[in-house]
Amino acid sequence: MTAPRIYHYHSVTKEFVGQGFADPSPLEPNKWLYPANCTVVAPPTEQAGFIRVWHDDSWLQQAMPEPEPEPDLEVEAKNWEQFRLSLYSNDEYLDLLEATPLAADLNSLLWQRQLNPLAAKLWQRLKARGFISSQLEQAIANAAAQSNLLSELAIVTGQN
Repeated sequence: MTAPRIYHYHSVTKEFVGQGFADPSPLEPNKWLYPANCTVVAPPTEQAGFIRVWHDDSWLQQAMPEPEPEPDLEVEAKNWEQFRLSLYSNDEYLDLLEATPLAADLNSLLWQRQLNPLAAKLWQRLKARGFISSQLEQAIANAAAQSNLLSELAIVTGQN
């Protein structure tokens, strides 16, 4: 006995995806196993600009959807080098680096581009101990803004 031809469709979109043959049942002679998302009803011949979609008990020809246009996003590159140069041209930042090893640890994370929870903890300690003034904090925020790194800095400072 020849296995019945089956036609597979996508489980969500119901679009035709291919064809194959049903498998014989290992338990019942002369019975066939049909996988989910298939039918024995042959789809119509493929037409340019259309997709074949299973709907209820038959195939439909649907116009192929227009592709969505690519978003026109001008994403500014993150400029870590500019950010670091801005920090190193700030005397108060340089004084901070000399004042405590915690600042050197934070600076090391900046060089490694690892603005993460550890950097946030170091920032909080430095600020709580009075090493980061509001003026220095503003200068760092300005450097981050000019370098397109505000979202990264927000991870460290906890500010949005």
